[in-house]
Amino acid sequence: MKKIFLLILLLSLAISPVFASFVEIGDATSSTVNIPLNGYWDYSWSNSIYTTAQVGAAIDITELQFNVSNNPTNYLMSNQTIYMKNVVAGTNVSNPYPDPASNGFTLVYDGSVTFTGSGWQGVTLLNPFVYDGTSDLQIIWINEDGTYANGNPNFHSTDMGHAVAAYKYNDGSFPTSNGSIVNYVADIKLGYVPVPGTPDVATQIAPLDGSIDQAPDVMLEWSLGADTDLVDLYLSTTLADMENHEATALVVDDVYTTSFVTSALTEGTEYFWQVVTINSGSGIEFTSPVWSFTTIATTPTISLNPTSIDFGTFLINVETTQQAIVVSNTSDIAGPVTEISLTNSTNFELISDITIPYTFDGNSNFTVYVKPLTQTAGNFTGILSVKEPDPNNALLTIEHNMDLSLTVQDVTVATFPFTESFDTNVLALGWSIDPVVSGDSWEIFNSNPGYGASADATGNGGYFMGVDDSSPQLEVAHLYSRPFNFTGVTAPTLTFNYWIGTANNTSELNVDVITADNVVTTITTLTEPAGASEWTPVSLNLADFVDQTVTLDFRVIEDQSGYRGDVCLDDVHIYQATQPITLVTPQDHAFHLTNIGWNSTAQTFTVENIAQGTLTVSQPLLTGDHASSFIVTDINSYPVDLLAGESITFNVIFNPNTVGDCTATITITDNTAIGETTINLTGIGYGLNAPTNLASNADVSEVALSWDVPVIGELKHDNGVVIQNLWVTHPSSTDHMFYSKYQAPIDGTLNEIAMYLINGGINEFFESAKICSDNGSGSPDLSNPLATFSADEFPALTFPHTWVTFTPETAIELSTGDIFYIVLQWPEGNESGPYIAASTLGSGSSYRTDDGGSTWTPYNAEWFMRGYMSPTGRNYGQVVTIGEPVVNTLPASNVYSRSIKSTDSLVAQRLTRENQTRETLLSYTVKRGIETGVYDNTFTGITEPTYLDNTVVTNTNYFYTVSAVYA
Repeated sequence: MKKIFLLILLLSLAISPVFASFVEIGDATSSTVNIPLNGYWDYSWSNSIYTTAQVGAAIDITELQFNVSNNPTNYLMSNQTIYMKNVVAGTNVSNPYPDPASNGFTLVYDGSVTFTGSGWQGVTLLNPFVYDGTSDLQIIWINEDGTYANGNPNFHSTDMGHAVAAYKYNDGSFPTSNGSIVNYVADIKLGYVPVPGTPDVATQIAPLDGSIDQAPDVMLEWSLGADTDLVDLYLSTTLADMENHEATALVVDDVYTTSFVTSALTEGTEYFWQVVTINSGSGIEFTSPVWSFTTIATTPTISLNPTSIDFGTFLINVETTQQAIVVSNTSDIAGPVTEISLTNSTNFELISDITIPYTFDGNSNFTVYVKPLTQTAGNFTGILSVKEPDPNNALLTIEHNMDLSLTVQDVTVATFPFTESFDTNVLALGWSIDPVVSGDSWEIFNSNPGYGASADATGNGGYFMGVDDSSPQLEVAHLYSRPFNFTGVTAPTLTFNYWIGTANNTSELNVDVITADNVVTTITTLTEPAGASEWTPVSLNLADFVDQTVTLDFRVIEDQSGYRGDVCLDDVHIYQATQPITLVTPQDHAFHLTNIGWNSTAQTFTVENIAQGTLTVSQPLLTGDHASSFIVTDINSYPVDLLAGESITFNVIFNPNTVGDCTATITITDNTAIGETTINLTGIGYGLNAPTNLASNADVSEVALSWDVPVIGELKHDNGVVIQNLWVTHPSSTDHMFYSKYQAPIDGTLNEIAMYLINGGINEFFESAKICSDNGSGSPDLSNPLATFSADEFPALTFPHTWVTFTPETAIELSTGDIFYIVLQWPEGNESGPYIAASTLGSGSSYRTDDGGSTWTPYNAEWFMRGYMSPTGRNYGQVVTIGEPVVNTLPASNVYSRSIKSTDSLVAQRLTRENQTRETLLSYTVKRGIETGVYDNTFTGITEPTYLDNTVVTNTNYFYTVSAVYA
């Protein structure tokens, strides 16, 4: 509905009787349209509480006035009712409609109100309301005018800082629902007729409110009215002391006086004061407003920042940093500083370059420093004091003090065993890291998703320490332990678990022992344990540091070339070794390059009890993918008990049965806390083969021996049995090729390749053969072959098969792990061959292409393509002997035969490679005897794979063996 302006010529403005007094509450800092009423709405109500501290002594209230902040014109409000009530002091206002008629309120006004202009306006109450002087005063204003108009009054208000009022408005009907709570009330004047025996409020005379530059002994003066026979005077630097009438601020108590002389007030300080007038007969008191003044400053205003320092907790004998204290003069006045001093110089050090006496200029500052000292353990306090002369007494000084506190902990460990498992997400007590630089520091992990441990060493979900290797690393990472006092510890022992990377890397974990004299000894340097991606236990003897106090430094030098060398540490354990400790030497061993079937030089391993007690050792267990290539020789009877200092030994021989890298592990279990020790074994097997297929033909006076030339350094994928012969039918181009892929097992040279081939017709030769390196994408680099053999280098092939060999002009240098390919290219337009033989499924290293090498397709067989290598810088002056001798009985006419056919397969013809004899094979040796395994006659220097023995005796059984001698 539309707002209608009503003008009713009814004047209900209260005109105060001349004898009335007023209590004024509020400071007119804000304004409101809601309290005490909202004329812009049809209906409204408000609920306000004024405190006993604001109202004061008991009075009979006859008027209510509110301070209008705008300029309404004859703004008439009909049907207005006002209720009042004494409520318990401290009562909180609530938001429900208070329903004053039903809740014990007193109706004090019922009628109309008109507001005109600004200023104090209100109503005269129907009957005086008796305020009791101890309660809070609650006022309810009910607006039931029923209409509204523009130009409604606004009222000055004051924010009280907490909930003191509530209101609600509505159009159409009176609201009885919950209202809104606010922190302000409307400013109010309570008109009253003094009760007999009511004293007047004191009037300020001097100093004026808010005055400055008052003397420290200023006289406070006030005037008193009628019915006052006693006064209380409150004086304080805190305004709250006035509001609460704190006893500590009471300087005049129940005395009739109109003045008070202060003494020794603090210079440059604001003071508040208040006079309470008392009528002793009626017991009525009235409180004056709070007045203030500020004393004059004649000396500097000195402050210290910070005002106090708690240095926190330090470890004993740890270096600390100094703390800056800024001393400021915030006044315009200059003055002398006569002393800067520090109590407890044992635990705190004052660092200052200020010369005493010091002239402290106005609005300036200087800095001094305090450093905590950590030579003694305990809780310590001290005081830093800056002093200036007392202007009121030349014999005294004014002190500006700062409290200091410090805790020093002695974390030296002197009782063992000691364990630190790092199982919280904060750095362990007494441990420290350096540097604290992201990516270059030790950090706390519960998993490392990169190239470190995925969980702690025990797998219980706890934390561990780690260094995340993110190349390049510029800092060495240090993890310093707590100090350990080994006085009286005869066999200190350190154990821990570590993890270094998950791939080849050069990261190092060094363990340094630092003595109290700062002597550093590196007791071990740990690297990636043979590529193991697992927690590895370590046990170290610290007996060299008996009766010393030491700190451990777990010092990490990270892999500079990559990011796979994360280093992790867990479960550091130090104990007095009354129990045994196992020391196995060497911890790992790499055998020299050894020929297949040969025995290396034996390596001796020692197992020793380096501590106390009895060490019980179980039999060493050999495991691993190539365990059969290693032989353990051990004469000990297990389990073995070893006392302190006792040891046993066993030997290991490398006897490879395969070409390439061979690895195995020896595990030794025992009764120590760690429980087992592992030895990593490595070696490289190389294929220097013996002669094969020894055959003999005997007559009455001689035996003719023959054998096949040994194949040296042979690399192959086929199994020696031909299951099919393959060719490309009528190719329209030379884009058809086959390849076999190889990886060099050793450092050496590729000397020759061979293929098992058939020609299909006259002059149908292969287009070419090539030796290629890898192009970086897993295919042969056809554009840059290492060697090429053209069609005219292929011999005329015969049926069924022929081994075709090719020798590069210069042997091809290869390193262990290098990839190379043997590639065979078909001629264009061939109609009936040529063919290459293929065996059963093998390594999956045979591929074919029909687009010149753009795409390669795997083939489910292995081509008969082989390579032959010799090692770099190796001198083989040893003898290889075939395992079983051929028995020759005279005068038998034939003691050797060989079948070359099977039901559905063909055994590949033996490859005779006499051209390689000139490179690696020196000669053959034939041995003869009349008992198996016992050879009485030796024939050496044989250069061909045949030998005619004409020194035999008729009707005698002879046993022969042939050996190849390599240079």
